[in-house]
Amino acid sequence: MSPQEVARDIFSAAEITGLEIASQVWISLRRTDDVGHSIAAAGVQRYRQSDAVRVLLRQLMAEVAPEAADAPLARTPAGAPVVEAHPDVRISLSHDGNWVAAAVARGRAVGVDVQVPVGGSGGRLVRRCAGRYAGLLEVLPSRRLDTEIAWVWSVQEACVKARGVGLQGRPWALDVPPFTASGRFGSLCWRSLRGSAPVPLAVAYEG
Repeated sequence: MSPQEVARDIFSAAEITGLEIASQVWISLRRTDDVGHSIAAAGVQRYRQSDAVRVLLRQLMAEVAPEAADAPLARTPAGAPVVEAHPDVRISLSHDGNWVAAAVARGRAVGVDVQVPVGGSGGRLVRRCAGRYAGLLEVLPSRRLDTEIAWVWSVQEACVKARGVGLQGRPWALDVPPFTASGRFGSLCWRSLRGSAPVPLAVAYEG
């Protein structure tokens, strides 16, 4: 069985498929299933995520940018994925836990990030990521706090990905209000898919 066939086999039903969240900006989100016991688990988790997110991207590109669907991918010096043969088609990838997400945009930068809430996210992490809003979060029950921090962090990550700088862009320093579904960061618009995604998911794009 080829790597692409394995990745397709471990996808469950699509959670979000080819959603156009702004003009010429599309996203997809899927959950991956548990891998069969016959495959060595340690290596498969790494393989599965990286391969599955690329299959998801190819499927999204085939739908919204078919001319680039089979083009080879490359990476910038900062590590951002690009389609060198089609510079007008901008892409972004993310995976966390059993979730994979992909974004495609035409003629504008784009970044996507999915985050699985992590237990015990309080204290220093809240103060670092939430900044001046930390007081609003520290009073929340622990599970709600963990989820809200994941929503905030997904926006911060999506924004630095759209800028093409990743963690070098110090995402934790971005001012992102909690409990908020949309906003701006410089030339970027960002959206939290609250109410649409089953896991914290955010997209940022030029606009």
